[in-house]
Parts: sequence; C-alpha cells; structure tokens
Amino acid sequence: MLFQIRDGINIVGCFIAAIFSYIVISASTTCIASTGEMKLSKEAVAEVEKCLSPKEAELVRRVNEYRESNGLPPIAISKSLTKVARFHAIDLHENRPAEGQDSRGENCSLHSWSDRGFWTPVCYTSDHRYAEKMWDKPREITNHVYTGDGYENAYWTSESEVTVSRVLDGWKRSPSHNALILETGMWQRSNWLAFGIGIYKNVAVIWFGNMTDPLGSATACKAVNQ
Repeated sequence: MLFQIRDGINIVGCFIAAIFSYIVISASTTCIASTGEMKLSKEAVAEVEKCLSPKEAELVRRVNEYRESNGLPPIAISKSLTKVARFHAIDLHENRPAEGQDSRGENCSLHSWSDRGFWTPVCYTSDHRYAEKMWDKPREITNHVYTGDGYENAYWTSESEVTVSRVLDGWKRSPSHNALILETGMWQRSNWLAFGIGIYKNVAVIWFGNMTDPLGSATACKAVNQ
C-alpha cells in the first residue's frame, strides 16, 4: 500500500479530501492536459445510471448509522447527487485529474475534475481558489435538475478496490471530513437533506447538499437468486 501525504492529512493507503466553504474565489483553471474528448469507458458510464451497488448501499447505511449514533437524522440518498458522485469517482480513477497542476504549479487534489468529460474542468488546489467551480458540479452534472450547491469527501486507495469500512473510518479519523458528515464546526447547521455515494474501483466519493432532490431517492440493486 502507498503512504501518501496530501493537504496535511496523513493516511496510510488512501487520500481523503474535503471542500471548505469559507474561501470563494472565482477563477479560470488550467490544470490537466487538454484533449477535449470524452475519456470515460463505456463500462464506466453505464454504471452511472444503475441502482446502488452492494458497496454503495453499505456505505449509505454506515454513514446514516454513524450520524444517528451522534444524534443526527439519517439523510435521503439522492439520485442526482449519486450521479455526481459516480461521475467524479469514475473521472478520478480513469483520468486522474488529481495528479495535475494548475497554471501556478499548485498540485490538484481529489476534488479536481479532468477536461475529458462534458463538465467544466477544475484543478482544485489546497488554497480553495477554485471552490465555486466545485460547488457548482451538482447543477452542471444534472443539467440544473439539482439546483443547490454540493460538498464532498473523496477517498482513494492504492489497492484495486475500496473496502467500505476503511472509507468511512478514514473520513472519521480526519477532523475536517468528519465535520462534513456530522455537521459540526464550519458545517454546523448545514441541515443536509440529500447525499450521494459513488464507488468505482479504488475510489469512493460522497456528496452532500441542503436541498431535497426532485428526482427522489436512489435505490439499492435487488439481489438475484442463484
């Protein structure tokens, strides 16, 4: 397993990252090499509209159980925010925007999006300079079906697949990521009304929003009897 240090958080075998809302600077980005062509596999894109996978459903359950154990209500699992989370997980795995830099030479983080999709690319740096472009992703990815801002935690592991328990444990061990889930600190009174989960191979992403989803809740895939 890799030992990685990113954004001042030390985690063995994973990157975790969270968006902070107190810095809002609008700026254009120049991060990943520009190709202008869609670079997502057909297999990956087909995953976006599916029901929740067993791992995704397990993470939904674990997150809500963790919230309830801390006196918070469970959150509805959103079709729209799950779509955003899945596209981001796929992009992070297949196109690796977190390995780029912006025009200043600042490293991109796991909140970055490549220029190889239908979305606006963004190199999300540790100074949160491009935060607005990140918060806007739910509107952009859903074509304004979901009209609220979005905020995320992201997880990456050097292993071939994520382990759900390790994903949540990693977020819980990081004060900033834990605060996003439990609505503490700068996220106090956020009143999350929707969240989405995306897991693709070695990446897991969770998005939170304080608007209900007009498309309703995502559902878990039904077990098939063998």
